[in-house]
Amino acid sequence: LLRPAYLEAFAGLQDDCPPFPTPLARAIMDKELREAGQGTVEQVFSTISDEPIAAASLGQVYRATLKETGKAVAVKVQRPDVLESICLDLHLLRMIVPIWREKRRINTDLVGLVDEWALRFIDELNYSKEAANATAFSAAIKQRELNAVTVAEVIEPYSTKRMLTTEWINGKRLDRSTEPDVPKLCGAALNCYLLMLLDTGVLHSDPHPGNLMRTTDGRLCILDWGLVTEVTEEQQYAIINYIVHLVSRNYESVPRDLVKLGFIPEGKEKQTEDEGVVGTLSSVFRQLAAGGGAKKLNVEQVASEMRGLVDSYGNIFRIPSYFAYILRTFTILEGIGLQRDPDYTIVQECYPYLARRLFTDDDPRAKAALQEMLYQHGRFNAKRLRRLAGEFQSFTETTMSSKELAEASKKELILSPAVKELLSILLDTKGNYLQEMLLDELVAVVDAFGKESVLRVGRSPAGQLAAGMLQRFEATGPLQSLFAPILLPGQVAASFVKFDERDEAALETGQAMYELFEPTILQALETDDIQKLSRDRLERFLEGVPELSEYVPGLNAIVLRFNQKLFSRLWQRATGSVTEVQYYRTPTE
Repeated sequence: LLRPAYLEAFAGLQDDCPPFPTPLARAIMDKELREAGQGTVEQVFSTISDEPIAAASLGQVYRATLKETGKAVAVKVQRPDVLESICLDLHLLRMIVPIWREKRRINTDLVGLVDEWALRFIDELNYSKEAANATAFSAAIKQRELNAVTVAEVIEPYSTKRMLTTEWINGKRLDRSTEPDVPKLCGAALNCYLLMLLDTGVLHSDPHPGNLMRTTDGRLCILDWGLVTEVTEEQQYAIINYIVHLVSRNYESVPRDLVKLGFIPEGKEKQTEDEGVVGTLSSVFRQLAAGGGAKKLNVEQVASEMRGLVDSYGNIFRIPSYFAYILRTFTILEGIGLQRDPDYTIVQECYPYLARRLFTDDDPRAKAALQEMLYQHGRFNAKRLRRLAGEFQSFTETTMSSKELAEASKKELILSPAVKELLSILLDTKGNYLQEMLLDELVAVVDAFGKESVLRVGRSPAGQLAAGMLQRFEATGPLQSLFAPILLPGQVAASFVKFDERDEAALETGQAMYELFEPTILQALETDDIQKLSRDRLERFLEGVPELSEYVPGLNAIVLRFNQKLFSRLWQRATGSVTEVQYYRTPTE
């Protein structure tokens, strides 16, 4: 949307501001350290750079060495009088935006947006809160084993509201690094920000290139935790549904998502159900999801379609105040992706985190989203299952550190860490929604295959003869009881012959799953044909039992539940009371 010259100028405002004088910065540091009971700059640091190594709009950074430990640290100092300047700017904005909103007839609560920005700006000036944000995120990624990402450790004794001391991070800005693992780290960055948005609920909202660094050990370090935004659980699941509809190209459901997310003002929700609105929004979001950013977007067409909506329905959109920083954050991340790949599509890059979340979250809202992903028009979509399984493995690999990946490759494991993690879900002894869904589909496949086999037998000469005899016995009327030993097996078998479109769908599902997963199985067994599988290779595969043994209890539990479900289905069919399992229900039952 903007020319490169403008973008470069704006980038300079982020991380290339003129510094304020060092003597003034030293005076602020002395004051903050004394008030914290730590002494002076000379007493705390054995060395400190004469000039700042970086300067931004709110503060500047010096490199120093702790006298006590000899550890290299970064010391950020806040600009003097910056709070007063920001408050004045915000006050002026708050006076102007109501007039602008009225003249332009804008639905968005502009005053609410300014207030939201004001809260975040004020929080950003409190370095104690920034330290707490960084520490909390560090604990969160350790708990979730997101080892490809790190943050600078906060040195709490020498950190105050206007001065922040952290460990020194050796590395290079992600956008300037030429290392081969940068694309992987870009994927890790998006997964990490999705985790913040949809899991921890505290989103780092300032991911410009100066704050994303590739460390010398190949990890992604996220700097500057002053600007964050909080997301409620209800908003998180609304966003998950929105992403599910985008990645599955179900654009017709997007208008309902916009209502839930707060993009439609109160009283105008009904208008989003109109075919004209649904059709236009589907067209717009289809273009936005295609990738390539604004350069690949037909801006004139999108603008024309949106103007048409306004002419027909009035201005029915707004930006909810809570979403402003979310929008800003992921727009910046998309820009970083587009710098490396002109066809980058952030929507499809959300797939790995989405697969991970839907496979592991037992909340009814997540179950409903998984159900929607795997079923289309009441039919199981095996290709989507394969895609989700692959993307799940991709998430695991992108969140592993370079050291972990190298160690895994050296061990020559039969199962990669990503596959092992997927198996731990599929073979969990406690069971889960994904397991139940797949077991019911497998039972339906086996049942349909059995019915098809009975039909094949029935079409044979012997089958035709048996059918004729059964009809003659059934015509005996009162004497049927005498022939029960002969009639009963035939009647039971006949109950399996009712082959309908649901059985056809089940067989199609079974065939699709076999075709999709066969290459993976053959690759694991190092053969191109299951019939050519060598005994030596099979024995070598089975020698990995120590690695596979942890899944045996889960496999036994799965087999037991499968047998129970299959027997129940066959019994119901034999007694005429069979009911189809409906995974189109609300998964709270």
